[in-house]
Amino acid sequence: MIELYQSTGGDSWIDNSGWLSAESHCDWFGVSCFEGNVTWLTLGRNQLSGVIPESLGSLITLEHLYLNNNALTGQIPESIGNLTNLQTLDLDDNQLSGALPASFGDLDALDSLDLSGNAFASSLPTELFNMNSIRFLVLSRSGFTGSIPDSIGNATALEYLYLNNNALTGQIPESIGNLTNLQTLDLDDNQLSGVIGESLGEFVAARSNYDLSGNSFYCPYPLALSEYFEGLDEDCLDVASVPARPVIIETEINSEEITLSFVVEDNGGASITGYNATCTDGTNTFTGTSTSSPITVSGLTNDVAYTCTVTATNSVGTSSVSAATAPITPEETATGLPIWLLYQATQ
Repeated sequence: MIELYQSTGGDSWIDNSGWLSAESHCDWFGVSCFEGNVTWLTLGRNQLSGVIPESLGSLITLEHLYLNNNALTGQIPESIGNLTNLQTLDLDDNQLSGALPASFGDLDALDSLDLSGNAFASSLPTELFNMNSIRFLVLSRSGFTGSIPDSIGNATALEYLYLNNNALTGQIPESIGNLTNLQTLDLDDNQLSGVIGESLGEFVAARSNYDLSGNSFYCPYPLALSEYFEGLDEDCLDVASVPARPVIIETEINSEEITLSFVVEDNGGASITGYNATCTDGTNTFTGTSTSSPITVSGLTNDVAYTCTVTATNSVGTSSVSAATAPITPEETATGLPIWLLYQATQ
């Protein structure tokens, strides 16, 4: 803690009583202990300036850390991940910058994290949402960029999520629908876009509090949120469309089945929710579905030729059908000894 004092201008703190002078560190201003171990460090609004030292990560018994409303600069040290007993971390309204440490994902006991009002100007690390116990997550007004990671759906204990007033782009990930404990969702004043699907719209509309204003979502708005957006007087952008026509790039045959690998160059501005494959012999038709490439169509008849196509679907609709494959004939998989080995055995 001496390094914390020195690196944050301790001599200029509003209150530094006891620091470096009192016999026990437990008697220093803002420090609380249990059985001699530091559990609380409360130095908010105390005129701290400078950087948070790596040595802060040595306070492994720390449970609550308040350094909010100061003038701290630089990055949050990677050693923050060592504080595995930490339940509260409040660093809001400083001048912190740079990338967030991936070690945030190691803070399994963390219940509340407030990083708002800083100048990170970086993307959100996927590891951030691996915190198992996080209920309050406040990341507003901090210049975060890039998309919201799909890993946000891992933070299933979340109840309050504030990502407002940043520069986040892309679509709201469907994985947010995993956050069944969520009460408040604040995403206003970002640069989010894409189509909000019907299921995600229903999820958002069921929250106690939500704010999606000040973004650039594509048409159509989901039915569950149509009145909400109408009340905002914010028109959706008529730029989304069905996905581009899939292109089949590889086929594989097995006994009674055909596997199709394919690519889709453009999702139309909305997440693709599923793919459908169809194989026909001219009389009988068989289908297969998947949320990604490849798709296997089963139940076919061996030694019968089939032609196959693929379509892709997003919240706007279904793409044009891909070009059909050349005739493909599934065959019974050979079993037993290889032919060359059988030949040798008879010689």
